[in-house]
Amino acid sequence: MIPAPKANELIERLRPLIEDRRPDAFSIARIRRDAEGLLRSGVMPGETHMILGTLDALEFNGAGFFDHFRIAQQLSGSQSVSANFSLVALRCGFVRESVEAANAFFHAHPDDLSVLKLAREIAVDSLQFGILLQVEERFAKLRSKPIGVARERFTSAIARAKHLGISEAAILDRIEFAGAILREEHEPIFSVLFDFALDGRFSYCFGVKCDVDTMCDLNFKMAEHLVDTFDDTLVDFFTICCLTHRGDVSSGRLSDARSETQQ
Repeated sequence: MIPAPKANELIERLRPLIEDRRPDAFSIARIRRDAEGLLRSGVMPGETHMILGTLDALEFNGAGFFDHFRIAQQLSGSQSVSANFSLVALRCGFVRESVEAANAFFHAHPDDLSVLKLAREIAVDSLQFGILLQVEERFAKLRSKPIGVARERFTSAIARAKHLGISEAAILDRIEFAGAILREEHEPIFSVLFDFALDGRFSYCFGVKCDVDTMCDLNFKMAEHLVDTFDDTLVDFFTICCLTHRGDVSSGRLSDARSETQQ
């Protein structure tokens, strides 16, 4: 029998690749070979499909990513599958899928602080204020210290969105559309950065690791397609662009598979 640390070893080898804009193809191939061997052993098939799905995501193979994670969720009761799906989906620009999975995860495990932290991160990154406030309320019941979100700013943003008649669904539509543009260009999202202006508007930026010329081309394409696809109501609320990823902003970390005691 191959113990769980074998799966965790593969995840540990995956982690640095997640941080690369263009992960080394040879490293991906070696991890895939080892994961397929682990899958044939019949030990922890759910977590192994999770690993294979993450490898497909690194290569922007959306169909393979969704198929492997769907099987992983069917075969495994590990929380790491749901957590990693949300993080990897966001990296690939599947913003809506990331939000929906994190929200479902939060409602299934409302007393788990690690789940609340993930749900908070995804809610912030997707500007889903309603989910964020629900998570904050749950945090407040479970711990005495407030979480590190500038609640006043988000509350102000919610009020401004309501004043302009902008729904969270409309916000998510636009972010999802912008994420799809990056996905089509095979540009991973490493972080989300945003800043509120004094007039209530703010900038929403995907943190990327491409060169300046590529980033300018992405911003031009994003602006052009957003203007052509959406009305300009949301321009009074927020703008979307790409910026160079800041190393001090975390985009989440892959969770380990189950320990041996959980098998």
